Amino acid sequence: MITFVVGILQILTLFALSAVTDKSVYDTEFCSGWADGFDAGYKDVKGQFSVPPATPVCPVPMAGQEPYKYGYNQGFKKGRCQADAALCR
Repeated sequence: MITFVVGILQILTLFALSAVTDKSVYDTEFCSGWADGFDAGYKDVKGQFSVPPATPVCPVPMAGQEPYKYGYNQGFKKGRCQADAALCR
């Protein structure tokens, strides 16, 4: 009985670790795209040689999207808004 419980715990631990690993990889790609997109969006409004402010913390990504591309698109929109508030309306 004890070996059965230990086996179940090992399986649950492996499952939990794989779920956390997949999410962190997704978040890393999303946040990388977010940062790149934010800088590009800010420079799109202010000019190529402008210095963008510090990148805001990336939001929680939506599931089912391509991580980097989705992060880039969301960051680009946020960067444009940061550069000119009239673009956010």
